[in-house]
Amino acid sequence: PRRADASGRLVYASLPAGTYRLLARTLDINGRSSTPVAMARIFKAAPIGQRWWFYWALAMATGGLAYIVSRYRYLQKLRLQQVRDRIASDLHDEVGSSLSAITIGSQLAASLSDQGSPQVKDIVARLGETSSASLRSIRDIVWAIDPKHDEGDALVARMRRIAQELLTDQGVDVSFNITGGVEHLKLPMGARKDLLLLFKEAVHNCSKHAGAGTVQVSLHRRSSRLWLGVKDDGTGFDPALHPDGHGLGSMARRARSLGAELVLKSAPGLGALVAVEVVLTKIRD
Repeated sequence: PRRADASGRLVYASLPAGTYRLLARTLDINGRSSTPVAMARIFKAAPIGQRWWFYWALAMATGGLAYIVSRYRYLQKLRLQQVRDRIASDLHDEVGSSLSAITIGSQLAASLSDQGSPQVKDIVARLGETSSASLRSIRDIVWAIDPKHDEGDALVARMRRIAQELLTDQGVDVSFNITGGVEHLKLPMGARKDLLLLFKEAVHNCSKHAGAGTVQVSLHRRSSRLWLGVKDDGTGFDPALHPDGHGLGSMARRARSLGAELVLKSAPGLGALVAVEVVLTKIRD
């Protein structure tokens, strides 16, 4: 028992949590106490950190955080694997057939060389061209996955360089029409790679198949949409007769990876337009 102070106050500074009943009694001048009388019922709540539901909530939060971290790590590993798969697929598409051609050509050249055939020189020249094209393809893929090239101006510069190598150096007149602040647009690695390789395939077609004298490249950004178009004044063709020819299957696949559909307009004698309109909010890395 405790005695009240001179002002009649009782202080319990470290009272544990729980329910209590305050009993009071008085003392006479001789020190005799009266019968205890119930004065009050007291309830002291436990601190939040000592309540059962706090431990339950803490356990749930810890478990939830562990799940989120685990899920994040899993998604990061999955994303990395998807990037690896896409790179492997791109290398297979861009370089695989070229390496096969180099292997076959080198075997043929070796065989003809033993026979003293004059065709060896032509075969070796073609092998050199094929190996150079393969090297350019590898460089384009490596460039596209380099995070230093996230900005749109780097993509535009790379497109100009590809057009220079495949068209301008071959005597084809090339013009670029770029609007909407494309130079300041940031694209995820996967989208940048697909857009660049789609453009390269379209330009390659102009150089190899179209017989074009002029090629117009359009790259426009309007709100959340990005338009890429490659138009030539070449011989043209009937798309119905070549559904997968001229790299159309590869370009269509890359367009789908961008969440878009490939636009193809062409007719014999009327040139061709290859384009894609990308909704930027749908792009995933």
